[in-house]
Amino acid sequence: MSALSIVLSDYVDRLVEITDLVRRETAAALPAGESPVETRALHDLLVGLVASSPNIADIWIGNAFADAVATSRVYPAPGLNAADRDYFKAVRDDPTALHIGILPDNRFIDEVTITTSRALVAPDGRFLGFIQVSLRADAVRDLMTRLRGQQQLTLWLFDGQGQSLLRAPNAPGGVQDVTAGDFLDLSVASGLGGAVSPIDGKDYVYGWVRSSRHDLVTAVGISLDAALAGWRGDMLAVGTAAGSMIIAIGIAGFAGVRAAKREEEHTRALQATVTERTAGLTEALAEKDLLLAEMRHRVKNAFATVQAIHRQSARHATDLASYSAEFDQRLQSLSTVQILLAEAGAVEAVQLHDLVGAELSPYVDASRCDVDGDPIRLSGKAALALTLVIHELTTNAVKHGALSAEWGMLYVDWIVDRKVEPALLRLTWREVGGPPVRQPDRHGFGMRILERALRNFRGGVTIRFEEYGLVADVTLPITDDVAPSRSV
Repeated sequence: MSALSIVLSDYVDRLVEITDLVRRETAAALPAGESPVETRALHDLLVGLVASSPNIADIWIGNAFADAVATSRVYPAPGLNAADRDYFKAVRDDPTALHIGILPDNRFIDEVTITTSRALVAPDGRFLGFIQVSLRADAVRDLMTRLRGQQQLTLWLFDGQGQSLLRAPNAPGGVQDVTAGDFLDLSVASGLGGAVSPIDGKDYVYGWVRSSRHDLVTAVGISLDAALAGWRGDMLAVGTAAGSMIIAIGIAGFAGVRAAKREEEHTRALQATVTERTAGLTEALAEKDLLLAEMRHRVKNAFATVQAIHRQSARHATDLASYSAEFDQRLQSLSTVQILLAEAGAVEAVQLHDLVGAELSPYVDASRCDVDGDPIRLSGKAALALTLVIHELTTNAVKHGALSAEWGMLYVDWIVDRKVEPALLRLTWREVGGPPVRQPDRHGFGMRILERALRNFRGGVTIRFEEYGLVADVTLPITDDVAPSRSV
């Protein structure tokens, strides 16, 4: 649960950072030190910025009196005033603040949005107005739904004061009146603990994290009933058996001397059953602690990977649109493998065939891909690293390679080579029927990912530019994180 909280938190942080990029570009188009004035060129700029990111709903510019000056929605701007809106009042009262909140009653469109706003301030400190960038709530809710998968989880997004912004699944009648402080300890940066849900009144186990970059809290919860369903089923069987024993003891009491002996036997049997179940529960709790430790370790690695991708994407992007598109794709790749790990279970790991299929499915149908190989399971960091490799190869094939051509084909196969020590996973990625390929003049970020992703595992990727298309040879030693499956 803590892992999902961090993935969701980092995704929302990234969306907020995009709104700040949009605000900077907007502010650069306004006269310095003057109250904002609407022009057609300004409106066109706002329209273009919204079009550059599918997650942005609209942009509004207001003056110091909260009057709408310009918007990406229409030209000229409608006669609206935001004096009663939190996104105006918060930045008016504190021009250094970033306001993040929910807007369920949008007066211009029938759409719930997440509003972010900052003040427009003159060089001499005068408050000139505000720039408000709205995010589509579905941009976050869709990720929440994917992270939930088929699990009985509840995902929350709160602002820094604990006010509910979004919840998946939605609660009847909305969740705007629910405060995180009612059931979470927001005095700590992150936590894992039990609480009563303010929605259904049931006992839940929650994991939550407060963003280190923005005033936001994300939380993931599961009801205690769902978490303990399997164990309760076992204990119900024990209770039934115990009840039968007690009845038997009562009847045996009428049998005279043998009753004491029979009671003793049944008592011993019951004690043995309870002891066995208690030992099983103790073992399960120990396993839970081990899995939590492993999850924290995985989260730390995944979080570091997301931060590295963010820095590199921002460094190499030529504009906001390219940054948003490439970062979205790479984050989606990480999200895919996290969901596969969650669905497979922390111990069972992920089948390589499933991982490759999940990465290719959004881009191309099965008729243009031939995927085949030995059953191999991957867990932890190896799955994340190999996913990055597959994602970069897929992205390149879609943009420049075989999958960019109408009749292009992709062949992915792998074997376990046991002629060497340690044994090696050898995966070959072969593209056929695409545009002519050639050695690039310089290496971009994608190529650096291919070179470095498997380095810590003593693996690697070799790229060949053959006459018929690109070929990538991937090697990965067979370790505890990469092993043949016990079953197909």
